Amino acid sequence: MADLTPEEKKRIYEQEKARLEAEEKTLKDAEPRKSSTRVLFGVAVFIIIAVAVVGYIYHSVFSGSSPSSLNSDSVRNPIPPGPISIASNFDVKVNKFSTDEYGYYQVVGEIKNISQKTFQFVDLQAEYLDANTRVVGTETTFACGTDFILPGKTKPFKFMGTNQPDYKSVRVGVTEAREVR
Repeated sequence: MADLTPEEKKRIYEQEKARLEAEEKTLKDAEPRKSSTRVLFGVAVFIIIAVAVVGYIYHSVFSGSSPSSLNSDSVRNPIPPGPISIASNFDVKVNKFSTDEYGYYQVVGEIKNISQKTFQFVDLQAEYLDANTRVVGTETTFACGTDFILPGKTKPFKFMGTNQPDYKSVRVGVTEAREVR
């Protein structure tokens, strides 16, 4: 820079100053976009969390789980599962009702949409019966929530709980379903 004239030095100084000011202005202009992006991201995260919490609360309130289990005799003497409510749009099949080596029962089955409609939020209820076929416990679960069960398609379901000696058999039925239009 020693070989530069004072005018050249001043011109270089002014160019550098202008470049720095332009860069600073560009950064300041980008900050609102960053902050608005952050706000939008924050709102999206809040909405996702809120939906998850509402879904959890809904499932907790409307799936009133009672103590759940069964005696291993129920595998030898199960009664045929019957519908809890008339749900002509679905065929519910219990494939397994047993107790594992840790004393937990499992009810495993599948639900088939036998209608020409599409459903979501299909709510299932298991009724646990004693040796006299009286209902001694109930439990609910979703066969599908926000996903769909299309016409002719099946969805698996599973109920699990701790062993209750009076659970001798089970029947599972659809208690609610929302048609997708």
